[in-house]
Amino acid sequence: MLAFLVFNIFFVAELELGVSGILYSQLLSTGILTIAAFAIVFRDLNAFPRFGIARDLLKFGVPFLPVLLLMWVVDVSDRYLIERYVSLEDVGIYSLGYRLGQAMTIFATAFTLGWSAICFKIFQHVDAAVIYARVTVLYLAGAGFLWLSMSLSAHYVVYLISPENFQGAATFIPPVALAYVLYGLFVLSTTGMGVTKRTGYIPWVTLCAALVNLVPNIVFIPWFGASAAAYATVAAYAVLAAGSLWISQRFYPVPHRYRQWSVLLGGMIALAMVAEHIPLLPFFADISARVVIVAGYIALVVKAGVVQLTDLHAARGLVRSAVSSREWQRV
Repeated sequence: MLAFLVFNIFFVAELELGVSGILYSQLLSTGILTIAAFAIVFRDLNAFPRFGIARDLLKFGVPFLPVLLLMWVVDVSDRYLIERYVSLEDVGIYSLGYRLGQAMTIFATAFTLGWSAICFKIFQHVDAAVIYARVTVLYLAGAGFLWLSMSLSAHYVVYLISPENFQGAATFIPPVALAYVLYGLFVLSTTGMGVTKRTGYIPWVTLCAALVNLVPNIVFIPWFGASAAAYATVAAYAVLAAGSLWISQRFYPVPHRYRQWSVLLGGMIALAMVAEHIPLLPFFADISARVVIVAGYIALVVKAGVVQLTDLHAARGLVRSAVSSREWQRV
């Protein structure tokens, strides 16, 4: 990332290459990343390829190539359609809201990158399916907390970083962020296909999601503008998660707690809708009301049995232990 920023300054600001400079920066910084990664694994390489392992890796990984293309359709095609059917100004407002909503991917991507590595290790446990179910509901609880916090602060964030004619971008943050909450759920839902090496079904599910995104965009953007694109993205990721879950459960059943899923997803959306109907209040009163709503979601998580009070006490003990350890080190 540092190399990418430095190259951007050099090519764009110094040499004034414009968009081409950004592409050169991407190429060079990716090259540095490749060299660094190669240096890390160099000692593990040898001159005798294992064709059996290579065949298994290709069988597992090749289905993800069309998935990447179809995900591009889901994530990017709406901007072209908004420009075509509405206006370039609406593209700018929508893009700002979309980028801010994509902040949810910081959490979702960080979680899913770690999960992709550890889920196969968990598969060796006797109670792996139970662990998968527990992790999924904990992910939804954490993602729901972040989504609700983002939704309730959307107007303030846009107000602070953009001019007045871009304030409408705040309306796109909640649906886009919700879509990426569902993206994390999609990754968790593919666990069954992953551990049983049945990834060949994922492109078909992704194709359905891309069609669910593309067709409503073409039909509804001329009527409802950029809002149709935002909610079509939510629908696409919902299809992606639901379809992957349905197929994965056929190959490796996981005892998911669907009632808790419903409570968490329904609760966070309902609380966000309540916040939208809060009458105009002074700044500090408005902030206080939104904090109370977020606290209500935390209470909902505990009430639904997702997090037990014993878990909270254990977490508090760990925090106290860590603080005491730091204080001892400081002394």
